[in-house]
Amino acid sequence: MSKKFFQFIKLALAILAFPVLIALTMSFSEELMRIPEMHEVFLCGIIAYVFMHLFVFVPERFFYFVQKIFYDIFQRQPTLYHVVPRVVPFVPTLLLIGLYICASIMNVGGVAQIVMFFVGFAWAMHLVMIAQEMHEEDTKKIKAHYYLLMSGTYVANVLVVALFVDLDFKQFSFLSFLSQWGVGAKELYLSLQGQLFS
Repeated sequence: MSKKFFQFIKLALAILAFPVLIALTMSFSEELMRIPEMHEVFLCGIIAYVFMHLFVFVPERFFYFVQKIFYDIFQRQPTLYHVVPRVVPFVPTLLLIGLYICASIMNVGGVAQIVMFFVGFAWAMHLVMIAQEMHEEDTKKIKAHYYLLMSGTYVANVLVVALFVDLDFKQFSFLSFLSQWGVGAKELYLSLQGQLFS
């Protein structure tokens, strides 16, 4: 009885979190639109990976090779070992740090659009592969644990990427993105409340 109750609570929380995820995605996209050329290539990278995953091949070996490196870094910290490799997209983070070094320290320009394409590509790969992995781990028919955990993982991923994009591009503001996210989520909840109880 208690297990079913907790399953219900997890499912309810996952459903309630849905407007938060929509607002998060829209806020990140809108903030990135401040840099139109980067927004376009970033989306192209995401679409390119999804197309490859669906119609060409799934790069499982490469993904798990990269993840193993990340897991090895945190192998002596059990809590971090299970959390960090999922909530921090390793390849996109490295690419964004590399872009910062190239642009700010080494004064090498002209690579931002190429890097942002691969950031989108690698981030899509990370999210899709992590979602698949977590989906397989939840053996229940109604995967309430998966829905809730994946929601949290997605939020953490977006926040990490947004933080490093803020580091690389002065037009992108992490604080503005957070503010838009809060306002957007509130508006969605109020809209749903109005539709349900009007």
